[in-house]
Amino acid sequence: MKRLLAAAILIIMLSAVGCGRTPETAVIDVPVAGIPGMNIESSDNEIIADEIIDTEEPTEVPTEEPTEEPIEILPLDDLAGYVNSNGVNYRRSPSKDAAVMTMLLFGREVVITGETDEWYRVKVGNHTGFVAKQFITLGAAPTPVPTDTPEPTPKPTPSPAPKPTKTPKPTPSPTPKPTKTPKPTATPTPKPTKTPKPTATPRPTPTPTPKPSYYTVSPGQFSDEDVELVARFLVVEAPGATQLGLRAISSVILNRVLNETWHFPDTVPEVLFQHNQFLPESALEGVEPTAQTLAAARYVFQEHGATLPKKVLFYRAAYLGTTWASYMQYYATIEGNCFFYGIGTY
Repeated sequence: MKRLLAAAILIIMLSAVGCGRTPETAVIDVPVAGIPGMNIESSDNEIIADEIIDTEEPTEVPTEEPTEEPIEILPLDDLAGYVNSNGVNYRRSPSKDAAVMTMLLFGREVVITGETDEWYRVKVGNHTGFVAKQFITLGAAPTPVPTDTPEPTPKPTPSPAPKPTKTPKPTPSPTPKPTKTPKPTATPTPKPTKTPKPTATPRPTPTPTPKPSYYTVSPGQFSDEDVELVARFLVVEAPGATQLGLRAISSVILNRVLNETWHFPDTVPEVLFQHNQFLPESALEGVEPTAQTLAAARYVFQEHGATLPKKVLFYRAAYLGTTWASYMQYYATIEGNCFFYGIGTY
């Protein structure tokens, strides 16, 4: 297009030369087809087009991608609180994707220093992390209530028999001399009445306590995978426990699996991960069983059976006391845990 316009202007210039113009070089500042900066310089025999075109285009400035704003943490005065569930994740930041530093057990006391909509910033010892609000209860942890020991009933002390009182002899009245008065007859002294000896209160005959029954197991009833899962659970739930304590906790799990009521499932995984009972399934991720926990789980689930009676279905930390819910009755304390019968519909 530019060449066609330049040729047209050349024809016009030649026509002007033919009409008597001097062969001087002329500069004609004519905008070509509205193109700014196009000047036509002419002479007798040539035309030079000097094109000055601003081709620079604006450089695009890269747009920065928005960065995620940090979660605002509202600071709080140090508030007392405690963990209201077992195996609660203690995270580095207020997010379910944050790394888990450790797991907190039921009743662990914490200091709350801040909060978001769904998280508390808590201090445990010299460490600071985050726990979901649903697993923290404000206030002091419940104090265990001591069990009153009945005082023995004292044996009745027999009352001493009263000594008989001697009746004084009557003093004879003076008799007037003229009239002789017959001598008074001496009043016989009554013999003392013997006091009967107190009858001993018979001791009540104790009601014989029925012998508790226990669940047993048969070969092949539970798989090696069940045993390994229980052993992993014991690593988290009872660190440092001996075989006595590990077998007791394993027996509660076995009693729940074999319990014939509707309260519990009938498989090991379903009992362990039943909602609001023990630990969430995520708490066992990456946990490996030890030789000691494997031995305790194998003893209960594949060799001997439960070491606690069938109705012992609950346990918790001993410092929380021997009284719990209305449907539970205290059984015994074993290595830092109180164990309870399930009563009523259990």
